[in-house]
This record gives sequence, structure tokens and C-alpha cells, in this order.
Amino acid sequence: MYMNYFSGKISFFSFYLMLAFSLFSYTSCQKDTAAKADQMMEEDAQQIAPAVAMTDTFQIVITRGGGFTGQVKGFSLSSTGEVRHWQKMPGGEEEIVWETTVERDSIHIFQKELLASGAMEEKLESPGNVTTAIQYHADDVVRSWMWGGHAEAKEFHGRLRELWSSIHGWCRRINIGDGNHSDSK
Repeated sequence: MYMNYFSGKISFFSFYLMLAFSLFSYTSCQKDTAAKADQMMEEDAQQIAPAVAMTDTFQIVITRGGGFTGQVKGFSLSSTGEVRHWQKMPGGEEEIVWETTVERDSIHIFQKELLASGAMEEKLESPGNVTTAIQYHADDVVRSWMWGGHAEAKEFHGRLRELWSSIHGWCRRINIGDGNHSDSK
């Protein structure tokens, strides 16, 4: 009789002891996992944004496209002052709609705005049916940000949208200013 009563108490006590140990292990595991996740996010941020400084040689490309046809239209701005408007169908060749040369300083202003936007430290990959994108090529660094109609809103994302619209409008105006009235959407 003593044995059954005593062994029942030990197993009841053991159950609570194991439960407490399990909860302790679970919470400490959560803390370790959270710390590891924070460390991984910091390492990812360093990989996303190695130091990107002003450079004399760069290219900014803005694009929009997809949808039913899959056609993508874009503008490429080179630090040398070359501006190209192009379009491409899926599986097709890139077709130049128009190209011109402008003062280099005009394009360097867009580089300064992009670097000041905070986007170099951020990642935005939220494509949609119709995707809008900005790419920045400088030295060996390539950054790309893309968003569809329902991309998550972050502060730098609004600045990227404004920059995209500013570059797009500027490219359309220089095309009209050159007397070339081809399709520049």
C-alpha cells in the first residue's frame, strides 16, 4: 500500500517537474531562436547593402510591365548621359524606341536621390501582375526593387515610387523636347 501511494506521488511530482523543465526549455529555445533570427537578419542586411557610395560610373533602369501581354517597357539612364527608352516582349529582343544624350549632371541628380532615399539598406521584392521596378548598377553592385499594385507600404517605398515617377516623367519630357514624338509610355 505504501508503495502504490508513494509511486503515485512520485509520478505526479515527476510529471510536474518534466512539465516545468519542458516549458523552461521551450522558452529558452525561443530566446535562442529569436537571437539567432536577429543575427541572421543583421547579416542579411549587411549582404543586401554593402557600402554603396557615389560613383562616377553607374546605370539606373526603371521598368514597368507584365500583365496580359508580358511586355515590359523601360528607360535606361547611364552616368555618361545616355538615355534609352526600350521595350521587350517575353522571349523577344529588346527594341529601342528612342535614345538620346543629355548632360551627365541631370542623371547624377537621380543617383543622389536614390542613394538618399534609404533604399540601399532595404529590400523590396513584391512583384504583381503588372510590376514596376528600379535597378541600380554601380561598379560590381546591383540593387533591384520591384513592386506590384499591392506591395507593402514602407517609408522608403513611397520615396522609390516618387523617384520612379520623377525619372519616368523626366524621360518623357526629354523625348518630346528632342522633337521625337514616338510612344514613350
